[in-house]
Amino acid sequence: MAALLEVVLDLILCKWNNSELQVLIEEIKSFLEIANEYEIKILQGYINRYKKFFSTVSMGYISTAISFSLMPLFSAQELPADGWLPFSTEPFGIYCIVYVNHVYCILQTAFCIFVDFTIVMLFSFPAAKLDVLRSKLQNVNNYDMMVSCIKEHQKIIGFVEDTKATVETLLFKTNVTMGSTMMCGAFPLLNNQSLAAISQFLPLVLSGILHLYVIAWPADDLRESSVQFTNSISGIQWLDQPNKMKNCVIFMMMRSQKAFLIRMSNLLPPLSLEYCSNFITTVSSYFMAMRTMIES
Repeated sequence: MAALLEVVLDLILCKWNNSELQVLIEEIKSFLEIANEYEIKILQGYINRYKKFFSTVSMGYISTAISFSLMPLFSAQELPADGWLPFSTEPFGIYCIVYVNHVYCILQTAFCIFVDFTIVMLFSFPAAKLDVLRSKLQNVNNYDMMVSCIKEHQKIIGFVEDTKATVETLLFKTNVTMGSTMMCGAFPLLNNQSLAAISQFLPLVLSGILHLYVIAWPADDLRESSVQFTNSISGIQWLDQPNKMKNCVIFMMMRSQKAFLIRMSNLLPPLSLEYCSNFITTVSSYFMAMRTMIES
């Protein structure tokens, strides 16, 4: 149920934020059209950094969907998903229609991970631009170049702020639904189960864990990139420059004091790998406590 709720909420929230998401994605497309070879290389570095792990996660989601879809063929279970129907499924035609409908819903659940891949792209883009801008700062030696870097930095800040406002609800939703998915998927595993049940619910639990990691990793990289950018400002040769140049450097220092932290809501800490590990540890503790209580 939690996994299906994830799909419904993704559809609703993406539709609700459709115009904002389109603006952000169009900005990325516009950048790619005019980016030089070095900028493309930096952005490609982030893609290469994530692609193997994200491909594995995608295959995990798809394999889980396949195991649920094919379970009626190898067990006494009639349909892929449990539930009550107000009509009989004994006629073969009706059974096939209901079966296909269940498989369609399960596949929709698996493919919802690509919504989070879009969020990953929105996090990686400003991180890559910060890396490019950091390298430009090393060559700044006059006022005009400094002003250009400040304008670029302002654009990055604006993009990050727009991204945070757009995806905050989506991230909070993912936090809640993935926690619920992990707990609900773990319940059937509390007692000794058949191999068929384990093959269904164990991948579901693992997928919930990996789903949160998928968005936490790029968010942590964005924070780290902003910290490195702040440190790089001190490398600018500005002490012997005119006062207007010094004022620009001081302005950029002040604007970059706060790291880019991605918040899911005012109730939760910023999204990071540390938060992800604490979240998984907490859920695992609840699971082990329940298992101990049942066994005793």
